[in-house]
Amino acid sequence: MPSRDSHHSPGISTGDIQGTGIVVGHHSSAEVHQGAETGRDDVVVLLNEFLAKLNETDPPPANPENLRELAETARDLASEPKPKWHAVRSMVATIAEHLPKASALTIIISNVQSLIGHLLH
Repeated sequence: MPSRDSHHSPGISTGDIQGTGIVVGHHSSAEVHQGAETGRDDVVVLLNEFLAKLNETDPPPANPENLRELAETARDLASEPKPKWHAVRSMVATIAEHLPKASALTIIISNVQSLIGHLLH
């Protein structure tokens, strides 16, 4: 919505514009709040989903207790106010190396890796 100090030109309204998306005009501005907390929460949710499915997978992957420990540690690090994403990514990569090529667990971990990649950029 244009602000009160809008200037009028024949057929064109200009002024400060606020909102989400593209901002055009003189003295216009925008605020974008990246959902760092949302991204963090998404990683935690996915790791919790991984941990739940780890119990249900038959046959279980090799060394499920080691995978559980890594996933719990990664989840705990991701839950911190300022996550150490490089450490979380390293743990998730280690988990991925020990999973079968095609499984529900692999899909979840691939999604976590993708999300962390976006959070690091």
